[in-house]
Amino acid sequence: MPHPTFDNLPQDKRQRLVAALKTEFARYSFDGASVDRITQRAGVSKGSFYQYFLDKQDAYLVAVQDSLERRVAMTDDLGDDASFAERLKSVVLDTQAFQLADPLSWEVLVRANSSDAVAVMAAMRNTGDQVHAWVCDAVRAGVAGGELHPDLDPDAAAWLVEHTVMGLGKYLLTRFGIPSARELADADAQTREDLQQTVCAVLDMVLRAVGCEEQK
Repeated sequence: MPHPTFDNLPQDKRQRLVAALKTEFARYSFDGASVDRITQRAGVSKGSFYQYFLDKQDAYLVAVQDSLERRVAMTDDLGDDASFAERLKSVVLDTQAFQLADPLSWEVLVRANSSDAVAVMAAMRNTGDQVHAWVCDAVRAGVAGGELHPDLDPDAAAWLVEHTVMGLGKYLLTRFGIPSARELADADAQTREDLQQTVCAVLDMVLRAVGCEEQK
C-alpha cells in the first residue's frame, strides 16, 4: 500500500504521478521499469518517490489497481437474467471499448497478465481468482439453464473464456499490424470494421465451443 503522503497529494499531482507510473509499466516489464524514468516523467524527486511508495512493487500495484478500477467502471450491469451469450458479448465488447478509450490502462493490464509479471502479481491473485469463480458460476448457470452443452466442463470453459477475453486485444493488434493500443484510436475506418468483424467471429467460435445455441 502507498504511504499516506501519496493519498494526501493534490489531485493534479497525484494524477500526474499515476500517469507516469502507468506509462512506464505499460512500456516495460516490471524488472525493466525504471524509478528514475518515472520520477523524471512525473516531475518529482527520487526521494519524494520513496515518501509516496514503499518500493517499485508498491508503485506498480497502484498502477495496476488504478487500471483495474477504470476497467470495472466501463462494465455494463446486465442484471441477473442475462444469458451467458449476452454476458460474454458484453465483457468482450466492453474490453474492446476500454482498449480504445484508455489504451494506457489497457496496456498496463496486459503486461500485468504476462509471464514476466507473475512474481509481483501475488497481491492481485485474489482478483484473478474472483474473476475465474465468476466465469465458472456463469458457465454453471448456463448449463443448468439449458443454454450451454450439458456435458461442459465449467473449469475448462472458464479457462477458454478468460484467455479469450484477456488475449483478444493483443491478438487484434498483432493481426492487423498495429504497434500498440495507443495507435489503435488512429486506425482507419476499414481497419476498424475488420477489427469488429474479427471480434464477432471469435465470439461466435467461443459460443459454439461451449455449445451455446445463441450465436447471433
